[in-house]
Amino acid sequence: MMFLTSGFCPERTRATMTVLDSILDGVRADVAAREA
Repeated sequence: MMFLTSGFCPERTRATMTVLDSILDGVRADVAAREA
């Protein structure tokens, strides 16, 4: 993701990171629920 930061405003990059983090958290929770 580092190569995107130079072309985007920091606010947008930070928002994108937050969205990706929340998606990854949901995926991890889903995988954990399946394995449990």
